[in-house]
Amino acid sequence: MMESLNYIMKHSSSSRLAATLLAAFAAVSAHAQVTGPSSSASPYVLPVASGWSSTSILTVGDTGSSTTSYQMAGIPDGLGAYDNGNGTFTVLMNHEIANNKGVARGPLSKGGFVSEWVINKSDLSVVSGANLIKNVYGWDKAAQASNTTATTGLAFNRLCSADLAPTTGLYNSASGKGTQARIFMNGEESGTTGWALANVATGADKGNTYILGKFNLATNSATSSSTAVGGWENLLVNPLAQDKTVVIGNNDGGSGIMSNAVAVYVGDKQTTGSEIEKAGLTNGTLKFVNVTGMATEGSTSRGATVAPNTVANGTRFSLSDTTSTTFLRPEDGAWNVKNYNEFYFVTTDRVDLAADGLGAQVGNSRLWRLTFEDITNPDLGGKVDILIDGRTVGGQKVQMFDNLTVADDGMIYLQEDVGERRGDLWRHRYHLDPRS
Repeated sequence: MMESLNYIMKHSSSSRLAATLLAAFAAVSAHAQVTGPSSSASPYVLPVASGWSSTSILTVGDTGSSTTSYQMAGIPDGLGAYDNGNGTFTVLMNHEIANNKGVARGPLSKGGFVSEWVINKSDLSVVSGANLIKNVYGWDKAAQASNTTATTGLAFNRLCSADLAPTTGLYNSASGKGTQARIFMNGEESGTTGWALANVATGADKGNTYILGKFNLATNSATSSSTAVGGWENLLVNPLAQDKTVVIGNNDGGSGIMSNAVAVYVGDKQTTGSEIEKAGLTNGTLKFVNVTGMATEGSTSRGATVAPNTVANGTRFSLSDTTSTTFLRPEDGAWNVKNYNEFYFVTTDRVDLAADGLGAQVGNSRLWRLTFEDITNPDLGGKVDILIDGRTVGGQKVQMFDNLTVADDGMIYLQEDVGERRGDLWRHRYHLDPRS
């Protein structure tokens, strides 16, 4: 229903949000831009909505502190943050560098890495920065277990979005199963290995990074003949405290049936082992979302088995380990903090030049919702809804949704990633959006 367009509000951006460490928004004076005490540049995010401001905390090349020489490197992307309980908070940051670029950092020869920043809550000044990854543990396909000896010389290929997994999603206080360490989830978006990664961010094993072999069909069985690997945009842990660990992984690429697939991993938490073993990230199964009647997502102007705007809201989806709906570049996602059965994700597709009168190319970026029947038994499947379908709002079409998050009040925030064009930030009240 077009009335729902009234509930989408725009925040303009001249570049990707991740061009600075954070663009800190606050409901203060309208259109305010604030250069933080540790940033060498003013915010790249330009607020246009009344009552919003942006603050640049750190910019590429900055150290943020006179006591350290550690610089913020380029191509920052996925973030996670937690409160240190002492007036500071820690930000974890992906760097989306290709595996043939960059420099050696700790055990990594070059390529993508994760940086860690401690920031004062009072004025957003940066206290320190460092590499998070100290040790990397590979996956033994034959043993179906993590290697016990760390390896060196690996190069990760383009770490994109990220998820600092909610503590409740990895630890069940009722049973004592799981881990209370904070784990930063990410993965390779490009390349032939398609590694999904779990980075331990707190506790005694802080700095340990594990390759999650159970998340790729090529490595999740000792006898697997599949060569399919992921092209991970993000790995999102369901927040429900239970003995199962449920993770949805969105693939913006990949190979075989994992190409442009929405994957659902289900493992079992443990009371012993490494932090990721206790978290249930090493013993599970991997399946894929199949939307009934839609083998391939398309648009009315592009070839597909069915155009998704003809798929009625409430259409069923099932999970399969042998087939998958191929979406138009599923990128970021987030679980609904008010209903753990609901998962939101975006498909980026491509820029719509026709909407701007600049060419014939048509794109249809979309916001999707998966509603599971029962997240304690994901195999039951559920239903799918399209909440935003390449709409035009105030004369401007939404373009190439990339990152998103769901706030505590249920508001969905979406970020465009258009490249060489102005990108926008949107907020969307999903609960006021009955599309059908």
